[in-house]
Amino acid sequence: AFTFMFNDALHPKRAPIIKTVQDGDTVKVSIRARVYFVRAKDGSILPAGDVKVKEWVEGIETAWSGEKGTYSVDTDLTVVETASRDALRIVVYEGRGQAHMGQFFYGNTTAVAAAHEFGHELGLIDLYMAGNKPYVDPIYWNNRTTSIMGSYQSNAVSSASEFDIRWALEINSH
Repeated sequence: AFTFMFNDALHPKRAPIIKTVQDGDTVKVSIRARVYFVRAKDGSILPAGDVKVKEWVEGIETAWSGEKGTYSVDTDLTVVETASRDALRIVVYEGRGQAHMGQFFYGNTTAVAAAHEFGHELGLIDLYMAGNKPYVDPIYWNNRTTSIMGSYQSNAVSSASEFDIRWALEINSH
């Protein structure tokens, strides 16, 4: 039996679709999303073959796929080359800057940063310090847990962890 989950709080009809199925002791997780990349300066769509688009997509798929504790995760992004209401929209700015959910910079947004920002598309929040305060209650997230969503006590990683997958499933099941 499949459980379908959809994060419509962030992006109605555009959020990644997550499916799960129990297979013995393992939960098989499938994450699917359609995405397009639009240039901020002129509104044109970057082609799927663009070197940075490929880097970002491969980084997201790699970081959010694989064996994650009791989860076996397969993430697949389909890049579309036209604006689409059923696809995630990523605005791409020239030069360098700080990436945010739905906003990348051609000059310096890395594959790891893209994977972190994809976590926001799944409904996850930042887990790093803002000044001297964490973005999340440390009781909820203990500092022995690693997460691609940042660092509380310097536990950032470049790939989604079992914690991240469990968190995304919990958020998207409601």
